[in-house]
Amino acid sequence: MNVSVQKRNALDDLFGFGKPPCAVVQPRQESKRSTLISTFVAQNADQHSEPRRSTDLKAVIEAFVNMLSQQDVRLVCIDFDNTMIFSVKDPKILRTTDGILRSVSPVLLPLMRALHEKGIDIIVTTFNMNPTIPLAFAPLGVPVVARSGLHSKKTGKLYHIRKAMKLNAKRAKRAKVKPWQVLLIDDYLPNIQAAEDLAVRTLHNPTTLTANDLAAYTARGIAEHTAH
Repeated sequence: MNVSVQKRNALDDLFGFGKPPCAVVQPRQESKRSTLISTFVAQNADQHSEPRRSTDLKAVIEAFVNMLSQQDVRLVCIDFDNTMIFSVKDPKILRTTDGILRSVSPVLLPLMRALHEKGIDIIVTTFNMNPTIPLAFAPLGVPVVARSGLHSKKTGKLYHIRKAMKLNAKRAKRAKVKPWQVLLIDDYLPNIQAAEDLAVRTLHNPTTLTANDLAAYTARGIAEHTAH
């Protein structure tokens, strides 16, 4: 079974279908833990859909992913804090895999599924060294590149992106993608600016990622295409 099929099956499991595969890159963990995580998400799938606007959300995600495909984007690097998750009152919540999955943006899981179905890889790139984060996303086949050092050239966001590009090449068994084939989704403007200096495509989300952020990126892409 190839990697894309494995990831699609894992995401199907989140919505109540199939059995999650072993993650391609993941920390050491017990298989029972992975099963419990997937079971939790499947049982609480309603928490990962925008209330009564699932049709609109699906259309926005579909348009966004189609735009990425037209732009030949093959890798999405997504930040964790303030991008994937909402602000939480009790930091202890993020010490458990269940807590992390409860806290992600309702856009995230449907977006991940759509990206995987389109053959676009997704890797979490974060300065957050919380060891529970890789455990939470391992059942989805989504690796995490984590390294502290916000202002260091060796460990900053550009390090994250370059590391993710190498990891993507290894996972997909192909040549490393070009910078313009990478999209960074991040809330921190200096990270966005650094990525753009590297010729990486960017989506700046001022708050936790929403459908409006995806729609704005799609509209910008259409405008740029029309201008040319």
